[in-house]
Amino acid sequence: MKIIAIMPVRNEAWVLPHSLASLSAFCDVVLVNDQNSEDASRDICRQFPKVVLLESSERRVCEEARWALLDAARGYDGFNLMVCTDADELLPPRMMNRFLERHREELQPKTVVECMFYHLWGDAA
Repeated sequence: MKIIAIMPVRNEAWVLPHSLASLSAFCDVVLVNDQNSEDASRDICRQFPKVVLLESSERRVCEEARWALLDAARGYDGFNLMVCTDADELLPPRMMNRFLERHREELQPKTVVECMFYHLWGDAA
């Protein structure tokens, strides 16, 4: 079983080094679909060996970008674990590795794991 992260990106250079480092610590491959970013997002992606960068010349809505990522992920053989995230959603690698160690046998095909997330601020302004 491979662990494949999928992440749509558009102008996420401000957080991308952190999210890609986190995902690279527990994923076998990180599929990123860049939606014609105007910042250094694509260059940052190229710095991470586990990242496969899909570049779009047009801006797609997030759901369309995710469908393209899912299509790319289907190209990997076997029953794989998909981690669907956004660049500004950070997953702690130690926590994820611990979860995978404890539950690997339970992660069978068609199993869905939904994780809660927490906003660390009360107001973005």
